[in-house]
Amino acid sequence: RRTMAASPQSIVQTLNPSSTNISTQLLGLFASMLSSQKDSETVASKLTELAEEAEGQVPSSDIVSILEESCDQKSYQDILSTAKIAAKRSKNYHSMLPFLTRTGHEDFNSG
Repeated sequence: RRTMAASPQSIVQTLNPSSTNISTQLLGLFASMLSSQKDSETVASKLTELAEEAEGQVPSSDIVSILEESCDQKSYQDILSTAKIAAKRSKNYHSMLPFLTRTGHEDFNSG
């Protein structure tokens, strides 16, 4: 049995449990991770577009509707797993940010 049913809502919640908005930085990271998965290219390009058009924050509801129209039920589980990794990477990135800005490595994320 799976603990959490994968749905667009649970995917968005996984990305940011504490807010109804997702930062464009996190969305961009998530989209680029999805773009390397063979069934997720379409949704990845739509999310990338969304991240590029938005100013800093994207409403979760926008992401949910993209997921609903671009994915089928069976790909939600994979997308949810990717969301967990993206959220974890983003947290690590933010906890290292003060240190990195001090040491002048503002571009370490592009790897």
